[in-house]
Amino acid sequence: MYIPTRKLLIVGAAACLAALAQGCSNNTTSDRAGLYLTRGDTAGDSGIRYYSDGRTPQPVGRMPAPGEWSARPEPRRLPVEQPRAQAPLRRYAAMPRHKPHAPHVRQNEQACLAEGYVRTTSFIRPADPVGRGACMVKNPFLVTAAAAGRVKLEPAAKLRCQMIPSFERWVTEVLQPGARAYLGSPVVSLRIAASYACRTRNSQRGARLSEHGRGNAIDISEFRLADGRTVTVTAGWRGSRDTGRFLRYVHRGACDHFSTVLGPNADRFHHDHLHFDLASHGRLGTYRVCK
Repeated sequence: MYIPTRKLLIVGAAACLAALAQGCSNNTTSDRAGLYLTRGDTAGDSGIRYYSDGRTPQPVGRMPAPGEWSARPEPRRLPVEQPRAQAPLRRYAAMPRHKPHAPHVRQNEQACLAEGYVRTTSFIRPADPVGRGACMVKNPFLVTAAAAGRVKLEPAAKLRCQMIPSFERWVTEVLQPGARAYLGSPVVSLRIAASYACRTRNSQRGARLSEHGRGNAIDISEFRLADGRTVTVTAGWRGSRDTGRFLRYVHRGACDHFSTVLGPNADRFHHDHLHFDLASHGRLGTYRVCK
């Protein structure tokens, strides 16, 4: 019996459609294999996975509905520590030739002691009188550290009362800010080339008595930083850009606290250290020497 090809195709297509309909009906009523069904209408509810082989249904997280991503809380972010603001470095303009001394300098030694400008600590201790005649200092102090012990003096310096407040202010107001600004590290110790010493100026025969002979001067030749570096006046004054700027800054800033400040540019006697003293210059004692 001959059946046209067109009729065969129509019959075959109808059979396929019937089979597909039967398969979908079976899946819908029995085997919901691998389907994720959600319960509840609110965000955060869990769904259930159903298996066609009779295994126990297992809860699973459902995919968020459109628009739910923005409703979820942002992940907690740790606060970022902001760099500590550093105080601007003071710029020292041309120092006037005449400048009144601080009150503690204008006092004599007894008044300096009586007014309490120097207090005894574990780093600043009274010492026995030293010298005799013009070199005698009746009430010297032995200073082993400055800035509340943060900057050691090696070796310890023997100074009179008036020198100690000026030196402390120079350390805290000039030295440490300059070290942090130019070298990136604070100073932890100073090499003291000289403090009290009964001798003439620059140890020259026939010269006047040095301020060292009055316990009124201090010489510094080396600076040791917290990061282990060492800056010497000999190598650093004309050394790298940073060390040179640092040494010139602490030298220039010292002119604000001492009446005499001498460095490598002063003369050949000071090529390897910075000299600070509180000598009285001029008729009124207010003249400043800063070289």
